[in-house]
Amino acid sequence: MNEEPPPLENANNLNEISEIPLNAEADFYVSEKGISELLVYNYLDEEYFYQKLCASEDYDTEMSKIKDNMQFYLDQDKVLVNHEEKRMKLSEVELKFKDGLSEYPQLNFMILIRCKLKEGNNIIEFDMEDEIAPYDFLIKYHFPHGSEIVEVESLLSFKIIDNKLIMTAKKGDRVGGYEKIVFKV
Repeated sequence: MNEEPPPLENANNLNEISEIPLNAEADFYVSEKGISELLVYNYLDEEYFYQKLCASEDYDTEMSKIKDNMQFYLDQDKVLVNHEEKRMKLSEVELKFKDGLSEYPQLNFMILIRCKLKEGNNIIEFDMEDEIAPYDFLIKYHFPHGSEIVEVESLLSFKIIDNKLIMTAKKGDRVGGYEKIVFKV
């Protein structure tokens, strides 16, 4: 099942990579020093474009384009932490393969939001484009030990388990818009 991909015949074919992931997962780690997010997009790549990209001399250039494109989209969203506007900064992008299988590439993005939490209630607000989800996704917020999630306002389905907030959307759900999370440290 882990067969070799066909050789890269033309690096220009790399733009044929599927734009729409199978699904996405985001883990937000909230701490007193800021918020870090690991965002993972999972793809099905039956043509082995990502595997070919790994072997291509254009790898660094293409990964740089992917990083620039993601930063562009991050800059479209407005983020407030305790009523102060913050920037989501993409620090790393990594191409991996789920379970080592060439047909299941993953793009992993590490995103940082520099902010400081205060004792008591803290508020994280997102203002994003309102859209229809093109794929399923799962979002998990991990708040500091002992935190209490006070209020959640979101279009997404969610549940609270101790100091974790788990949000989900299915392909076709309305997502985005205004989102607010209030938590007490």
